[in-house]
Amino acid sequence: MRESDDMMKKSKYRLLIIIILLLLGSLFKNNSFAEAKIKDKNILIVNSHTEDYAWTRDVLKGIFKVINPSEFNINIYVENFDHKYYQKDDIDKDIYRLIKKNYENKNIDLLITTDLDATKFAIDHQDELFKEIPIVFSGLSKAKAKEITSGVSNISGIIEKLNIDETLETAFNIIPNAKTIYVIHDNTSRGMDAFDQVKDSANKIDKKIEVKTFAKIEDIKFDIKTPDIDEDSIVIGTITMVDSKGLSTSMAEIAGKLSKKIDSPIFYLQEEAIGHGVLGGSMLSSELHGKNTGEIALRVLNGEEPDNIGLVEENNAKNIYDYNILEKYNINENLLPDDSEIINKPFSFYGQYKIIIILISLVIILLTVLVIYLLLNIYKRKQMESNMKIINKELLSTQDELQIMAYYDDVVNLPNRNMFFNIMEERFNNTFKSQASGSILYMDIDNFKNINDTFGHAFGNLFLKAFAERLKSVKSIESEDNNIFRLNGDEYIIVLEDRDSKETEIIAEEIHNSFKTPFTILNEDIKVSISMGIVFYPEHGDTVDEVFKKADLAMYKVKELGKNGYKIYQSEMEEEVADKVLLENNLRNALDKDEFILHYQPQINSKTGEIVGFESLIRWNSSQYGLISPVKFIPLAEETGEINKIGGWVLREACKFAISVSEKYDKKIEVSVNISPVQLKKPDFIPMVRRILKETGAESCLLGIEVTETALMESFEENIAKLKQLRDMGITIYLDDFGTGYSSLSYLLKLPINTIKIDKSFIDDMMIEKKGRKIIGEIINLAHDIDLSVVAEGVEIEEQLSVLKELGCDIIQGYIYSKPLAERDAYIFLDANLSKI
Repeated sequence: MRESDDMMKKSKYRLLIIIILLLLGSLFKNNSFAEAKIKDKNILIVNSHTEDYAWTRDVLKGIFKVINPSEFNINIYVENFDHKYYQKDDIDKDIYRLIKKNYENKNIDLLITTDLDATKFAIDHQDELFKEIPIVFSGLSKAKAKEITSGVSNISGIIEKLNIDETLETAFNIIPNAKTIYVIHDNTSRGMDAFDQVKDSANKIDKKIEVKTFAKIEDIKFDIKTPDIDEDSIVIGTITMVDSKGLSTSMAEIAGKLSKKIDSPIFYLQEEAIGHGVLGGSMLSSELHGKNTGEIALRVLNGEEPDNIGLVEENNAKNIYDYNILEKYNINENLLPDDSEIINKPFSFYGQYKIIIILISLVIILLTVLVIYLLLNIYKRKQMESNMKIINKELLSTQDELQIMAYYDDVVNLPNRNMFFNIMEERFNNTFKSQASGSILYMDIDNFKNINDTFGHAFGNLFLKAFAERLKSVKSIESEDNNIFRLNGDEYIIVLEDRDSKETEIIAEEIHNSFKTPFTILNEDIKVSISMGIVFYPEHGDTVDEVFKKADLAMYKVKELGKNGYKIYQSEMEEEVADKVLLENNLRNALDKDEFILHYQPQINSKTGEIVGFESLIRWNSSQYGLISPVKFIPLAEETGEINKIGGWVLREACKFAISVSEKYDKKIEVSVNISPVQLKKPDFIPMVRRILKETGAESCLLGIEVTETALMESFEENIAKLKQLRDMGITIYLDDFGTGYSSLSYLLKLPINTIKIDKSFIDDMMIEKKGRKIIGEIINLAHDIDLSVVAEGVEIEEQLSVLKELGCDIIQGYIYSKPLAERDAYIFLDANLSKI
């Protein structure tokens, strides 16, 4: 046995080594291919400053780390404008002549620009100097990049993306009571754009925060008159300063001046300022920016079209903070992001070699433990030799006990899964010799998990014992020998020999009837039902595995149909499973294949006739099956877990539509999304909603979340907490299909909801029976009494609309106004009906 295990281990190691070698070979091959493709290329890099300027120096450093001339065997030429001390117009002509002279006869394959002026120069002279040469730029804000590249072809680049959100989040952690944010910026369009970005980010965190310009910066070469900064203020620096003459001063110089004048920590958004008296922040790294620029350049050199790459927004920021400033203002390092780099931190032997010290300590401890273990082992070995005779005697009795443990369940004292398969193998061999027949009843206790979750596992075991005793007491089967088995958990099997289908069904009915009487466990009354699948042998199979699988299929068919019953296996069940597997495979790829679409059904204010919202409804137009009903694919998505990805897509698309409607019509119209209980149970559901709102830029007041009564009842307290978080964010919470579930006033008062939606079945009954109308009236009055609004779903005819208006229903949804509309048709509906229906 030991030799077999060793051989298996060696085989695994050999397979692992082969896989690693194949991966390395593939990597080497790919790198060689890339190098061969880029070989013998000429690159021209143009800067607006000399390399003593920090931005230019570090961007070039990043580019050269990615595009190493010696590694790729390419030529890189660098030209500098030196705009730091001279006006652009003074040197454009000289640079133009220099480049024309030096590179007119060189075959330049790629032009890289590292800042705004260099990029403008390249674009202005593209036809004369750089015709058909791809351009990759860097150092531009998104707004400026869009402005100057509009209509320009053969160009791509990296956007200078300021990580303002993370810097402000850290600032608010450090200064939680901040009332004002002072922004250091110049009066250029770039500076004002940075100011606006800070303002937008601040408003996301706290709409009451006041964002001010730090000072009126006329000429940054002179002293700046600083405002009075109180301790509850945040000071944040943005970009390089440009004065009224167009000359620039580095952030390091500005930071150094201001840090001496302001007795408050200064946050900055660019790496050049760190080490000059500022605290730090999520800073734009010039070198990282250069690396990302180099990556784009490699893609272009490999043949990718710049226009297809477009404007690329990469995270070019690093969290960097100055230890000296942290100490100066007594700021705890735990308030900083986890990935923060802290400069100027004093040397600490333990801090520097912490891991090594811990490892050495662990080795010493392990060696000590090993020595002690060896000494104890010697002692125990002597003890074992003297006890061997006693153990040998005890082994005989232990084998009997192991036999019982291996084949009997220790909780309910019934034969277990191993016993079932052993006995059935033996019976099958005898069965087919004599052509005898029998049946197998595979049962599962419905919702047993709820008993365990509610009362605990100890209580659950007591219940399982009582369940087994009840099962053994069923008269039709109690005389059989070794015919009841507990497979695992809440699953049991009953084997009946020489019973036809009629007798088996009578027994199945008797078993079901025996569980109609509740169990009393520790003074708790527990009522359960069972789902049961039935197969007959040899009719349904000639092996244990085959009949077991088919009994399982029949049992799960009962589960699908609502539980609490039994089904005899039919061949169509396997076809259904196969179809389900195929549909599931298609469902897993549907999102990637862009097969989902959203329709939007309008919601109308019953008093004013205004459009106040839309309910988003998903549709699946499968390339293989055509249009598939949500009733069919949503349960499958919940079962497979795909509902989480699909639900995220629906939330994102609904937010995009809501923003589009808001911007186009200058009117905030809410879009609601149906949430599955599977989604609501996910621990990251709330963070996902926050992330989607942030990524899309949607205000929370534009989003509604619809949950059903039934969905809420599982993990009730946990779901209430999550809904409260959503409502506190400003999201409207709808209780969907009200009246079809529990409809209990006691729990309705606990729910953090804004609106209830009356199910269509109530609306239909309202026109048939007078009491239906009265019930709806009571629901509306009850909702209004506890400050909830009411939506009526499925309104189709004028009579229904008239009655609902008379009863005071707030919002109407249904075919009376519109069916669910594709996005394009929703805009047409809005254009025609925005003011009044």
